[in-house]
Amino acid sequence: MKSPYHTLCAQKDFIRVYKAKNAIRDRFFRVYIAKNSLRETRIGISVSVRCAPRAVKRNRTRRVIKEATRDLLPRIQKGQDIIIVCEKAQGWEKKRNVVKETLKKLFLRGGIFVKAI
Repeated sequence: MKSPYHTLCAQKDFIRVYKAKNAIRDRFFRVYIAKNSLRETRIGISVSVRCAPRAVKRNRTRRVIKEATRDLLPRIQKGQDIIIVCEKAQGWEKKRNVVKETLKKLFLRGGIFVKAI
């Protein structure tokens, strides 16, 4: 099944978004946002070994974050590059609704939701 959004995967794109220095943070995630010249939103997810030492847990965390962003994608403005960095994975990664609500709050703080929905 094709993903409903394009994945941000090139290192040069990650560096460009990090250099934009538009970051929002809470205790679980750090979200970096930058505009792109495309008509689509691209999302990159980063889960470090420090956050989840085992590969199984890192992949599970990525899947949960990806599923949560898939639900929020229709409300995100087009032409954004977003990187979601996992700060801590301590129990929440099994609760998709917790991840979705946390990311929703961060996206609202970042001002990337479309006004009328």
